[in-house]
Amino acid sequence: MIKYHNHMLSFNTHPDEVKEMQNIINSGKYFSVTFIKKDGSIRYVNGHKIIYQSNSPDTENRGKFDRLTSNILLVWDNNRVNDITGEKGQYISVKLERLLYFKSGQFVRDYTQENADAIRAAGITLEQIEQIKTKMKIDGIVQEELESLYEGFDYNKVLGKVVATTQQMIDQARADDITAIEPDNTWETMYQFETIRLMNTQLVVKYLENGGQGWQNKTDITNLTQDRNQGFQDSKYVLSWIRRAIKKGYTAERRDMKAQTKLDMKQNNLQEASGAYGIQQLAQVIAELNGETGIDGPYYEGALDTLTKAFRYGGDEAVQQEFKANTDKDLQILSKGRYSII
Repeated sequence: MIKYHNHMLSFNTHPDEVKEMQNIINSGKYFSVTFIKKDGSIRYVNGHKIIYQSNSPDTENRGKFDRLTSNILLVWDNNRVNDITGEKGQYISVKLERLLYFKSGQFVRDYTQENADAIRAAGITLEQIEQIKTKMKIDGIVQEELESLYEGFDYNKVLGKVVATTQQMIDQARADDITAIEPDNTWETMYQFETIRLMNTQLVVKYLENGGQGWQNKTDITNLTQDRNQGFQDSKYVLSWIRRAIKKGYTAERRDMKAQTKLDMKQNNLQEASGAYGIQQLAQVIAELNGETGIDGPYYEGALDTLTKAFRYGGDEAVQQEFKANTDKDLQILSKGRYSII
């Protein structure tokens, strides 16, 4: 029989533990949580938010309530579809007084005693509690025994093929000069994936990340021994995330190429009317200075590619610098994407 103590979980009763749960959720660690919904049903959430940055304090008003007063924990749900963007992954609100279990690696918390009133009000039985614990593997084998049990397991048999296929996608994207884009939200954080490898009991991903403050080296490591115990769902999510990010990068590249083509056509007309130069005309100038005529040669293609990327990632000022480096001539910016040679 479960002995319940009616000390409802809240920010005030367990400030350190609630703060630790917030840190786990917002820092992108893998976690699982079970809670009671308003209608009395049991809800299980498995989450892992890859990118999250916020300077908003817990006391900040969010609509009609703030999280401290309403006793709410914001939980990232991988399977929740965002109503606005249509993409998977969104925060949901969980009342702390209805939270049953929280688990992330070695951080495991059982709040069935604190939230006994909610359990009784929902009519949840002891059998259901045991089923939840089994699903979340809360009373499973301790980590040392788990390592021993799975020692020598051939992870390559389970994940090797999809890892190899994902690495091929990474290599092709690098060859095509494609920058991957965050697929799970509207913030277009960029990635340049380098390698994904199975290393003993770890799945290791190395990549560069640019969230708007320059490129930074990153390494993500998934513990396969722990992940095997939950059907490799974390590994599968990482692999899916990489593939979707690369595909989004290819889609964005095609969209940018179409936009650039329209811009070049418009700038062609402007040049004829006012002597202004667009990206395409500047590339032709560079090619001619290298003894090349027309727009079919390697100098023209290389210059067009370089100037297009400079414009995309650095704007008009980057085009100025790139043109100066290739011709020793200065550009005057007339308007966005339009220049005159000084």
